[in-house]
Amino acid sequence: MSTQEAGLSCGRDMEQTRLSCGQYDYDLLVIGGGSGGLAVSKEAAGFGRRVLVLDLVAPTPEVTKWRLGGSSVNVGSIPRKILHQASLLGKAIQDARKYGWKFEEQGSHGWGEMVDTVQQHVKSVSFELRRELRDSDVTYLNAHGEIQEPHTGQVYHSYYRPLEWTVPRRDKMLC
Repeated sequence: MSTQEAGLSCGRDMEQTRLSCGQYDYDLLVIGGGSGGLAVSKEAAGFGRRVLVLDLVAPTPEVTKWRLGGSSVNVGSIPRKILHQASLLGKAIQDARKYGWKFEEQGSHGWGEMVDTVQQHVKSVSFELRRELRDSDVTYLNAHGEIQEPHTGQVYHSYYRPLEWTVPRRDKMLC
């Protein structure tokens, strides 16, 4: 599927504030919804560019559901900082007794509750990122894509399975 068939284009002059695109429905195709892809998408949209973001990561045994936001949001610094905070809270409770705090019962840690809290936070961050894309008028597809040659690309709805449909025109999208 060429980008002309799918309505995709790449690499427009960013000095213009608005561009009549002609044969393309998008001025910029971004593959990857990590911090860099999201930043460039929102920035380009701020210049009036029509932007499509594709982001799909194949599930693994360790991470069964990967959300928008890249590795930092899904498995990197954000979950790591929450886990670190949980460990600091446990130590703070122990230290609090030295400073006169009295607790009626011995505390315990619920691993499953902590994991659920981390996953809920990752979900909320990803949801907020999707909202920011929508508010910036950026089209987001949970799909995999690859550039095959200039102005030609392939979009997949799952890892390496071609889409059965072409990317709809922006004025016909139901988002």
